[in-house]
Amino acid sequence: MLLVLGPPSLPIYGSYWFVLLCNYKYIYKSFDTLARWYNTKLLGLHLGPLPTVVACDLDTVKEIFARPEFNGKLDCYISQARAMGVTLGLFFTDSDLWIEQRRFTLRHLRDYGFARRSVLQEENVRQEVMDLLALLNSSKGREDYDVFHDGCALLPQLFCPGIINCLWSVLAGDRFPPEAHKKLRQVADASFHFVKDVEPTGGALVLTPWLRHFGKKGFGSDGLVKGTGYVTGFFR
Repeated sequence: MLLVLGPPSLPIYGSYWFVLLCNYKYIYKSFDTLARWYNTKLLGLHLGPLPTVVACDLDTVKEIFARPEFNGKLDCYISQARAMGVTLGLFFTDSDLWIEQRRFTLRHLRDYGFARRSVLQEENVRQEVMDLLALLNSSKGREDYDVFHDGCALLPQLFCPGIINCLWSVLAGDRFPPEAHKKLRQVADASFHFVKDVEPTGGALVLTPWLRHFGKKGFGSDGLVKGTGYVTGFFR
């Protein structure tokens, strides 16, 4: 039997308090600190009610990625909220459902020019570049404070509409006009908030999902909840 070393478990949140204590902002650094403290390559701990093992060296991580039994993903409140109450897509699914979603996605994306040369997609990219140059050269664009500030163009906000439009043309066969670019930047900003607030453990709303019944704001997940609501509202 393999003995996995790690911090002790406390009520409700398990070892999560020790993870936050080591490095509240960068959880991956916290895992590294704990692994060095316990002198182990496999860190064992409880994240909320979940028994967890964290691989802390390159060889172990590579081995885990190469073994299918470690491909499972946690079905949690956050993943369901992102997909309108169910578990869908490629990021939050596993097993047969993931295989089905992957095949469906690749098959239909190729129909719209993904991973192959397409005159239509090249024209869409050319049009996005032209719209970007027009924005940079127009005096009206300089008044758009979502894109410009103190005479400087803001990144990545400047590129977000073009990137979303190229993806949208593949997914839906259509693109948004320049008049709708501000809306696309807001969608991108909401997605940034979602990614920024999701840390490797999932945070309080994943470890103790019953907290959502006391209000979805707070608990270190304001950006996550706001970003999820905005993106799902846009697609609806």
